[in-house]
Amino acid sequence: MLPSKEIGLIAGQGSIPECLAARWESQGLTPVILGLKGITDPSLYKNRIAAEFSIGQAGHILQFLKSHGVTKLVMVGALKRPNFWTLRTDFVGLKIVAKLLFRQMGDDSLLRFIRREIENFGINVVGVHDYMPELLCPAGVLTETSPADDDLKIIQVGFAAAKQHGADDKGQSIVVNSSGVCAVEGHDGTNALITSCAGQPNAILVKVSKPQQDLALDMPTIGISTIRHAIDAGLKGIAIEAHKTIILDKDDVITLCNDNGLFLMGLKG
Repeated sequence: MLPSKEIGLIAGQGSIPECLAARWESQGLTPVILGLKGITDPSLYKNRIAAEFSIGQAGHILQFLKSHGVTKLVMVGALKRPNFWTLRTDFVGLKIVAKLLFRQMGDDSLLRFIRREIENFGINVVGVHDYMPELLCPAGVLTETSPADDDLKIIQVGFAAAKQHGADDKGQSIVVNSSGVCAVEGHDGTNALITSCAGQPNAILVKVSKPQQDLALDMPTIGISTIRHAIDAGLKGIAIEAHKTIILDKDDVITLCNDNGLFLMGLKG
């Protein structure tokens, strides 16, 4: 029996694409890897069915996946939103970009649009967490240090504020303390938000999914870099949405928090 090639992977940056491909291979599957020029680590392609295209070559990308019988596709890894005015495209990519340029789209609307375009080719988009559920944050306190009762009240306020901020499609994170919301995430991302709040007393990072977020394409994520920024900024702790947030290198993240007296907890929605 030939190994299945029905599973495809469009890989961005970071360690998850390699971990996911290795997981599939350990299960006897043969993933079809699609890399993006200037973004994907070329080592991912070694001894695998793989090809690399520029991000605007949507037609080539979809045809490559279809030609290898891909019916399920995971898109994972860091990927910055491209400049659609300067993007080099093929014919299909040009048609997609032309539609995008005449629409006002936030990040979530854009991702839902891209998902529809992919699924129009008969390819089902699946979340990485369906294959690697251990990446998700569990509910409860993960660290030796726990939030105090006053912290929990602050976190509840922060959770509601973060959900509203996300509903406006402006970001996933806020920093909050007893005085209220210190700052909210913008286009620069979570680490920039944390840095902007350096020195705020008893500040806590709260990161949640947006109510309208397509978690198969984009899920809130923290990792070692997040923790290091939080330590440098003097934050007291981090609260993230349980079962809807990825923790990269979870054991190392928890160890770093413990070593620096930072609490980390998963919030039930």
